[in-house]
Amino acid sequence: MASGVWPFFFALCLTAGVAVALLYPHTLDQIQLDANLTLGLACFFLGLSCNAAKLVDLFGTPLGLGNLAFSSFNGTFVWPALGLAATALAVQSGLPFAVAVGLALLAACPVGGPSNAVNVHNAGGSLEASVLLCAVFTPAALITFPYAFHHFVLFLLDQPLVDDASRGADAAAAAAEAELRAHLKAAAGAVGGTVTPAVMAAIRNHALLSAALPIALGVALSATVLPQRLAAQANRFGPMAAASMIVLTCVPKTAANAAAVAAAGPEVVGWVAALHVVALVLGYLIPAGVGSPARTCRTSAFQTSMRNPALGLMLAAALFGATPHFPLVAAPCIISIFIQNTLGAWSALAAGLRANLGSPERLASEQGTPLSPRALQTQSKESILKQPTVRRLSNPPTFKDYDKED
Repeated sequence: MASGVWPFFFALCLTAGVAVALLYPHTLDQIQLDANLTLGLACFFLGLSCNAAKLVDLFGTPLGLGNLAFSSFNGTFVWPALGLAATALAVQSGLPFAVAVGLALLAACPVGGPSNAVNVHNAGGSLEASVLLCAVFTPAALITFPYAFHHFVLFLLDQPLVDDASRGADAAAAAAEAELRAHLKAAAGAVGGTVTPAVMAAIRNHALLSAALPIALGVALSATVLPQRLAAQANRFGPMAAASMIVLTCVPKTAANAAAVAAAGPEVVGWVAALHVVALVLGYLIPAGVGSPARTCRTSAFQTSMRNPALGLMLAAALFGATPHFPLVAAPCIISIFIQNTLGAWSALAAGLRANLGSPERLASEQGTPLSPRALQTQSKESILKQPTVRRLSNPPTFKDYDKED
């Protein structure tokens, strides 16, 4: 778990950078960074931060399996369901149809990348589980992202056209919606569906160069090459280095697309923020409702709420980059970049501080004083879930063990 100092400065620098990017985007025009490079470095640093023994324990203990199970389920099913519901509500509430298409893009985006793992670490969740899921789900987006977005597009095309009389929309808005629907229908009926081969190649490069390969390289170096003392230092400072790369990715990307955010307006920002907040809360409450430890709940919350909207931006640029609809279509994914990062950073800071300082029972137990019944129950649950699921063959049971049980 991270100390409360650098997570605070991370959240503060990220928030200040996003504010400058939205209010004065021209001041950041000179910062031209390749997002794939910065994200790849962040994933490499996170790979260095992983402990090989904890990675193995993810599959060998109930606690590790619970982290993987809840995070995988909520990240795979809860977020798309919430995103599709938000898309339907956006259509019914009279938001521009292009914004609804953008929300569908955001709903199809896979589980987030390095920013997700950094926030899980700062909140006191399972860093290794988050990094492993990033390495698995980002390449899996080659299958899941096109499939989900294609069916979300079919859902949107089934929605009725804007009724000028009932919603007060002008003829220009209705014509723009009809044009966008025709564009989507043509894309959905094309060979290969809505995702073109060029976009698939970009997703493949992003998945390999910005997630899977850097993480694998970092884990391999930490586990097999680095001396034990140096590996311990890498485990400690890796999340800090990854956080700096996240700031260098989020702020310039927000500044470069500030015009699209301005075109969408505060209402769309509110929609995207509400979507992330609801996902964060549900991601925590679902495992908490069945009595999972707080560590599992924190991990699941960020895995559910934080996505990878860079893939949505790639597809938006490929399908609508040459059309006047692009700013509104891309706006939800652009807004998601800075909303989920700032929301995640401050939420992780609060969760980490609460885990470190908010439990007098935990502090008392470390000093050797008797535990309260609640603290004893919590400690017993954690210790039980950390036990291996299968007894190792190298340590078979002895007759003395059976004598003790009798």
